[in-house]
Amino acid sequence: RSAEYLKILNERHVRVQGVVSCDDQYEAFRPHDSEADIAEARNLLSGGCPEKPLLLFCGRLRQEKRIPLLLAARPPNMVLAIVGNGTDVECYKKLHNPAKGIVCLVEEMVPQARLRLFYKAADIHVSASDFETLGNTVHEGLLCGCPAIVQRAGGYISQVRDGQNGYLVDWEDAQEAQRAIESILKHKLTSVMPLPRKAREAMDIVSSYASAHTSALAPLMVIVSYPALCLLWGMSCFYERFCVESMHAERMTDP
Repeated sequence: RSAEYLKILNERHVRVQGVVSCDDQYEAFRPHDSEADIAEARNLLSGGCPEKPLLLFCGRLRQEKRIPLLLAARPPNMVLAIVGNGTDVECYKKLHNPAKGIVCLVEEMVPQARLRLFYKAADIHVSASDFETLGNTVHEGLLCGCPAIVQRAGGYISQVRDGQNGYLVDWEDAQEAQRAIESILKHKLTSVMPLPRKAREAMDIVSSYASAHTSALAPLMVIVSYPALCLLWGMSCFYERFCVESMHAERMTDP
């Protein structure tokens, strides 16, 4: 899913044929939206204070996302909107306090069309997660013109260039994150759009694997390539979850 995740798999002695870019999954983030709809979304995300700078986190509400770091680094004059669901939903329901600049929309799944409006309404997309195989939300946000300030780790590294479409920071350093926020709000970015991806097409990867072993399998691989890709994708997601849980288990046992 990203060059950084490829490195992790290689370090764990997992053989990988290449990095796949599945751009079709982002089609919902390309359509145009009216200014009125975007303004309505901003009013909702900002808790009725659309004039304030608006930071947006969207994703699973789990420990590994390290959302408390976002809360700790949030400048007092700005709003942090937290959108998503997961095992920590109840915790973020209690944190919802628009008067203090914390807006939590965690009651239900947000459809992609609505999420597209949220990206367009926000000033900056933020994430402190330090283990992302890719980080789909960064690509989604950039397609909507929303720059990113994300952790200098994992798949984020291949998607963000400092000063171009956002910043890579260490969210444990609140001052570094705040400097990046200030820079974006001063319009110092040069090109808020996704970076070109250095990835091979799924069909190329499957076909090259077939030709490397036996040319007789090539016609069959064309037929089964899509189901095989789905299976590989599922295995990748499972392995990602395994890596995350293992990483956090190691941290918990460290003295």
